[in-house]
Amino acid sequence: MPDDAPRRTRQTMADRLTVDLRAHILQGHFEPGARLREETIGAQFGAGRGPVREALSRLAERGLLRNQPYSGYSMRDLRVVDIRNYYSVRETIELLAIRQCWPLRDRNFKSNLHRLHTRLVAAVQARDTIRSIAAEADFHAAVYIASGNEPLLRSWELLACYRDLYYVTLRRLRAHTDHPPAPMNASHQNLLDTLTGDDIEAALSETREHLRLGLDQFEQAQEEHAERAGEFHWNTDNRIGR
Repeated sequence: MPDDAPRRTRQTMADRLTVDLRAHILQGHFEPGARLREETIGAQFGAGRGPVREALSRLAERGLLRNQPYSGYSMRDLRVVDIRNYYSVRETIELLAIRQCWPLRDRNFKSNLHRLHTRLVAAVQARDTIRSIAAEADFHAAVYIASGNEPLLRSWELLACYRDLYYVTLRRLRAHTDHPPAPMNASHQNLLDTLTGDDIEAALSETREHLRLGLDQFEQAQEEHAERAGEFHWNTDNRIGR
């Protein structure tokens, strides 16, 4: 039988490199539109060309990178309209998930939501960007999972790249302030209280408010950054650039 150990090793390296590269992206190490050269990535992370190509391809499939013919991989630019469309879609599907999961909630759902909220608060307090993003995603995913609606859950998962790019851009906008991007603790506490309570209208209203705050936070950060340094601006095509 052929020895597939080299293939497994390459796959393991690609898995690890995908995680490490995504963390670098979320921590703001790459500028918008920056090209990610295979040889540079390989040298930086001590990986061969095969794992590097596979990791870059995976991140492009997830929407964090662009892959253009003859140009290779580059950081995806974020447009203002992307953020607004993201929140529009997010509100639609999240409210639907709450409505569908509401009669299915049980003691396990509520205890799990409390556990996920505790983990989110701990990550934010530790100022751990990667853990905070993952913990917030898991907290919000709970209603999609509990709904039992697989297409709805898949729709939520497809928005992952926008959630990541939201934090990447917000982090850059707040790079020189004392307000690094982090999930909103007070708002998540309110969500926890209403999602485990008895009033579905209160839960729906709190979800709308939570999402509005997220969009407002982004737009306010952009305005403050522009006023403070003039380093970022809204271009005519609504891209965020220098």
